[in-house]
Order: sequence, then C-alpha cells, then structure tokens
Amino acid sequence: KGVAGLAGKPLILNMLIDVFEKGGCLPSKKVEIYTQGINLLLQESDDSKKTSQATKPKLNLNQRAAVAERIAISTIIGGKSAIVIDGASTVTNGELGITSLIGKEIIGDTSLAVSEEQVQEVLNTGLFSSRGNGKMGWAHQTYGEFLAARYLTRHKLNWKQIRSFLFQDPLKIGAFQIVPQLY
Repeated sequence: KGVAGLAGKPLILNMLIDVFEKGGCLPSKKVEIYTQGINLLLQESDDSKKTSQATKPKLNLNQRAAVAERIAISTIIGGKSAIVIDGASTVTNGELGITSLIGKEIIGDTSLAVSEEQVQEVLNTGLFSSRGNGKMGWAHQTYGEFLAARYLTRHKLNWKQIRSFLFQDPLKIGAFQIVPQLY
C-alpha cells in the first residue's frame, strides 16, 4: 500500500496493525489508512497517563477530530513542541498554553465552542503523550502534520492563506521559501 516507510516506526506500525485488524485489510489510499488510524487513536483514552482533570468523554468522533486539528494547526504551523496543561507551569517560547486553544470550530453545519475541558479530552487520546511537568505533545510528529493539513482543507483556505502559513519572503522580494520549521 506504499506505507513501508511509516511501518518502520513502531508507533505507526502499531497504528497500521490496528487499522488492518479493524477492517481486515488496509484501505487502498494512504490518506484513508491514516484517517482510520487517527480515528482509532482519537477513540483511545488513557486517563492515567494524561491530564489530571480526566472526565467522561463528551465529544463525538467528529468533534474530537476538529479539536485535534485545531491543536495541530496551532502547534505544527506555530512551531510549538508542547502544550502546557498545568496552570502552574510557565509557557516557554517553544510551547503553547492550553488556554490559547480555546475558541470556536465549525464542523459541517454546526458550531462547537472549544473549551479547556474539551482540549484536555482530546489530549487524553492516543494522539498525545506526556512531556512531563504538566506538558503534552504529539505521540508522533506525523499525527500533527496530517491533522494540520486536514485543518487547512476542512476550512477551505485559499492558496494565498495557505501560502501565508507555509512560506515566508524574508527579503520581501517575492522569493518565497518554506518556513524552516515546516521544511
């Protein structure tokens, strides 16, 4: 299926095996393989290793995916390696405070007010792992990259908007280059 490069990483191999076991085969398209894997991880919940305010899940799968995409666009495009979930911890330059993820997401025809509790619910899934000291990050970088790309397509951004996220023109001469942290 063209996913041999991904299968070389144990965490992703486990995801591929889970997708295979659930459906009896791997889908023919790579994007569908990854979508199914992400959906399985979004349904996982391990309250013991994650945020201290674990509660019963309240979001459906589509809502969890939208919140995960919101986290992805903020961390991947923003060049942030961790989300600070503990209010007592200091947010450093390479990190993102959980309160900065609060806002509104449009999912189909409905609006979802994203709260800190909902962000924590998504951080409690298999997509994320602890970074210690009240911080969480992507369990695997490709999860965030995939979800950030999905955010851009779900929100139907035009090319000019996407270009502003991905490229820079440091000399202001029309010579755009990929933002270094996204290369």
